Amino acid sequence: MTDKNVTLVFDRGIISEDNANLIEEAKLKYISALDRNQIPSCGVSLKSLNGLSIEDKDASDIPIPQGFLNYDDELYYHDNGVIGNKRFITGFNPTLFIEDRNNRDEKITFFKDYLKEENKNLKNAQRDRQYDATKSRIVDELKRLKIHKYFEDPVLTSITVTHRLKNGQVKSVKSFKIEIKLLTDVIAADRLLDGVCVFITNHTEREDGGAFKPPFRKDFNKILILSGFPQIQNNM
Repeated sequence: MTDKNVTLVFDRGIISEDNANLIEEAKLKYISALDRNQIPSCGVSLKSLNGLSIEDKDASDIPIPQGFLNYDDELYYHDNGVIGNKRFITGFNPTLFIEDRNNRDEKITFFKDYLKEENKNLKNAQRDRQYDATKSRIVDELKRLKIHKYFEDPVLTSITVTHRLKNGQVKSVKSFKIEIKLLTDVIAADRLLDGVCVFITNHTEREDGGAFKPPFRKDFNKILILSGFPQIQNNM
């Protein structure tokens, strides 16, 4: 199959460098999208995404990254041109931006409340608490919320809880105070990717004037659907 009009469409993060090379050797074209963790190292500048915020509740709409063009109500894009021998197109979805940011903030707030309640229970423990079991419970909650990467490992400090029994004797219980540091630098880096997707393709054709041809509607629509973006209307 060597039809120059054939474009292979891959789901997010599926295409490998080896497969990309095989496709090019077969004289075929492809388009895919990078996994979130691949974006920072792909060579695309994220500078225009820095500082985007939804903290201003009175704002009429979400700020759009500088240099991004409107594709439709749900997508803005910036063509980064060719980096290496691949063309990269950054997409920004305002709806997903809000969802990503709110979801992270809500989970972090939930965990802080959970930790506060956990420390309250530990301070009033009626029986000895075990180090490994206590720490595992905190780590498991972070993993359940899928925010483990935003926190350092929990630090457990031994404390002694005393209770006066009905017979007047004092009972000592071994317990802990849990402290855990928020990794603000990791959060800041992840915030840059809220609502963001980067498409990769070997379509590097240019118009007569030297500019890159605009995103090709059929293939661009399909990869957006596969990658979790809303359906792109046929308006290009």
